[in-house]
Amino acid sequence: EALREAVKYAPDDARLHHELSQAYAAVQNGPGALAAIARAVELEPNNLTYLRARGEVATWTGYYAVALDSFERVLAVAPKDADALLGAARAGARSGKPDAAVPRYRAYLAQRPDDKDVMLEYMEVEAERGNTQAVKEYDARYRERFGESKEYWLRMADIYALGGDATASSAAL
Repeated sequence: EALREAVKYAPDDARLHHELSQAYAAVQNGPGALAAIARAVELEPNNLTYLRARGEVATWTGYYAVALDSFERVLAVAPKDADALLGAARAGARSGKPDAAVPRYRAYLAQRPDDKDVMLEYMEVEAERGNTQAVKEYDARYRERFGESKEYWLRMADIYALGGDATASSAAL
């Protein structure tokens, strides 16, 4: 309540809008959080902290185009920012733009090759695109780095099935 009141008296203070967004997020008010961080970005369009926050809130609330725009703007300034690469990859994948997501996933995995959860996300996107060669390549990388488990093979069965490779899906099962 104090932050809502503060932005009334200082409507051009981007920092207050950012803090208000964080408060809204803490109480699970997604629309309020997104509106507040959008105002902060409007006031300071090149502030990377605010752009990242807008990307995260937009992803959380399902506004993937806004999320993608936010992370792409961060990447325009900091092209190797791993968190922005992952944010852009996820926003692209969730908005039905797997071709935009793939290069971002690959760039992220080049920086963080030990992120096994993201490697599985990436394989899922490649499967959706029908790129079974990439799925098989990353399947082998995954097993080499992280080993195998029942959960892994069940997930791979789903990923291969998603890509239409019934033979590989059955073999995984």
